[in-house]
Amino acid sequence: MKKTFLVETAQLMCDKGSGFSALKVTSQTSSLVGNKLQATEADKTPNVNIFPFGICAITRKRCQPAPIGWHDRIEWKKLDGLASITNKSNLRCSLGGVIKCVEAGQSFYGIEDNERQKDSRKKNKVIEIKVIKSELLPLGILDFAGKKENNNIRFRIIAREGSFSGLFLRIYHKGVELYSESIQKNLVEGEEHIVLWDGFSSKKIYDSRTFVDGDLIATITDGSISSKIEINSSYKRVDWVDVKIDNNIKEVYLTLRVKFREKKIQQGATLTFADLVSLALEGIKLYWGRNKSRTIGNSITIEGTEFQVFIKPINTQEKAMPQLDVSAYVFPEVGWSRNWGYGPFEFRELFFNEGLSYRYYLAGGAQYPGKYWQISEEAGRTKDKQIYLHTSAHEVGHEILAVFGGDCDYSYTHKGTSGPSCIIQAPIEGSKLPKSLSDEIDLMKYYFVEKEKEIDNYIDGFEFNNFYGRSVAHAKDVLGLIWCSKLVVK
Repeated sequence: MKKTFLVETAQLMCDKGSGFSALKVTSQTSSLVGNKLQATEADKTPNVNIFPFGICAITRKRCQPAPIGWHDRIEWKKLDGLASITNKSNLRCSLGGVIKCVEAGQSFYGIEDNERQKDSRKKNKVIEIKVIKSELLPLGILDFAGKKENNNIRFRIIAREGSFSGLFLRIYHKGVELYSESIQKNLVEGEEHIVLWDGFSSKKIYDSRTFVDGDLIATITDGSISSKIEINSSYKRVDWVDVKIDNNIKEVYLTLRVKFREKKIQQGATLTFADLVSLALEGIKLYWGRNKSRTIGNSITIEGTEFQVFIKPINTQEKAMPQLDVSAYVFPEVGWSRNWGYGPFEFRELFFNEGLSYRYYLAGGAQYPGKYWQISEEAGRTKDKQIYLHTSAHEVGHEILAVFGGDCDYSYTHKGTSGPSCIIQAPIEGSKLPKSLSDEIDLMKYYFVEKEKEIDNYIDGFEFNNFYGRSVAHAKDVLGLIWCSKLVVK
């Protein structure tokens, strides 16, 4: 069969469909073959370019085409930077079908002669692509000291033999094209050129898992000669957080892996270990997320642009934070949560204290009649859960701050609000709650309470100051969590 370019009205069929459909060209409006628009690799959108093929043999329902990308493109013949397609090209459907041309829509323009010209250009031409070893953190997020991190992967393109024009960089992940870019510079033999890629796909999505999952390939081609190299990456600091950024809608999605282990559920406790894990994950999601579900503390700013942040915490044994032991105590027995490791010493425990809130309100109502009121035991348990949500997020936060801050001081002195050391942690005088009800309360700071006014401060601070509604991980610390996903690229 004579190889010809596809044009509008070309007849297509899918090997899993029961009928034919005509190709619609929308990728360009200037290049015609036989008075019909010539098709390119971009003409693949379902129900815009590619229409149903009757009944699908896979779903047994009316075809809903889901094309992935054209294969066997003509790279040397580009229209607006897009490769042309021919009657020998095929389009894969994500459901398993293969879409092929039955009739090209024109017979005026064959390309065998051009293919022979292309083959002749292969002689004595060698091009090479290399990855320059570096670190990568998307969008140039700042480190703890305020220094902007590297936000590009650098490729070195080398013309070993011959001259090159019309070069194209393509990035593939697991065989699917992730990103493509036209290289404007022409290269002569012996010349090099550096190309930068910010890690985002052509759809403006960054996903750190793309880099650490493997099978990430970069290619450089002029349509006749090509070179490829595998991009090998790993997390530099920790492997317990993955980052996905949608730069279209300015949203960041963080998957945070934690590890909880049951230690002691005291007799009489109303919650199971599974309940405690579920509540802890809810607390992490609530207090480390900064998005529009919150009234206060609902975004972060990266280089002047606001992003919403959503957290998906997962309890797992694989690639997780250091283990936290979880216990449930019933008043009067009380446990105090902590999560720190210093040298060979580690204390990592999370406690749910059932009945503690009831005790405070009971005492407060007796000590300050007319100001506070007694509550039921059930209402007290609801407040106990509220405290546990906050405590879970706070204790997990210690590991984040320890990695981001680089030493124990930032994390274990609660950002300078506790002391006298990293080990002995008591709120220092002067660390007061922000009074304005519109101000954030830093999740990771301690706030001073005078012992002689402990009950009054406890109830007044938490009940009337909207403590839990205003508490949230500081924007710098959430950016620090993203920073923990920094990659080493080689």
